[in-house]
Amino acid sequence: LAYVEWFTTTPLRRDERHGMYKISRQMRDNGTHSATVISVSELARSVHLYPCFGPVAPREWSSDSV
Repeated sequence: LAYVEWFTTTPLRRDERHGMYKISRQMRDNGTHSATVISVSELARSVHLYPCFGPVAPREWSSDSV
């Protein structure tokens, strides 16, 4: 089984600065994140997501806290 968090569909244009698409978490009507548990055999591909936090990452962030 795999836990999958859903994101918005891909925008039509890539960001001019880095050539990547900007997406956001898909939300349910009650304001919670949209997620599902599915069979691993249903996975089509994986993705790597990078945060958009501005010019500098907050110093209090660590691999344990984010």
